[in-house]
Amino acid sequence: EGIAGGAVGRAQENGADGKDGEGASPALLKITVMRGRDLLAKDRGGTSDPYVRVHIGDELLKARKTGVKDKTLNPTWMEEFEFTISSSQRQEHLVIEAFDKDTFGTDDTLGKFGIPLDTLAPDREYRDWYGFDASADEEETNRGQLELKITLSELVQMQPSAAETKAPGAGAVKAAGPGGAVASQL
Repeated sequence: EGIAGGAVGRAQENGADGKDGEGASPALLKITVMRGRDLLAKDRGGTSDPYVRVHIGDELLKARKTGVKDKTLNPTWMEEFEFTISSSQRQEHLVIEAFDKDTFGTDDTLGKFGIPLDTLAPDREYRDWYGFDASADEEETNRGQLELKITLSELVQMQPSAAETKAPGAGAVKAAGPGGAVASQL
């Protein structure tokens, strides 16, 4: 039931949720980078100093990074990040990249994969191990994986009441929680 390799049931794509991708609501995406296992060894001692970069589509300026874990191929991060996703971004991929931090020179890539945001059902938690995409320039088979926890909550634009139209902050954005409960995001 996971979305490893970006393959999830595409009920949303077929209109089962009553929206096509372009009419999708803005959303709050929560991703927890939990652990890695069997990452590539890029340092002389047979280990790496891994960290993970997470971003939506090609938006590297808004990317988030985990801390660096020294000399390990099986790191534990347990770091959570949140992204506010616009309606148009719901057609993008959540991109996850792992790197080996180098003191000198450019950081080495450990692997990369993407998860299509339009495959994530709202208010459902996905927790799974995800393998890296195959790369033509890799000298060895990459068996590395990352364990992630991902949740997408749709944001609803609240219609301002007559009293709110005169007050600052009219039209506040609220997140619909499980079962349709609404929590303020002010």
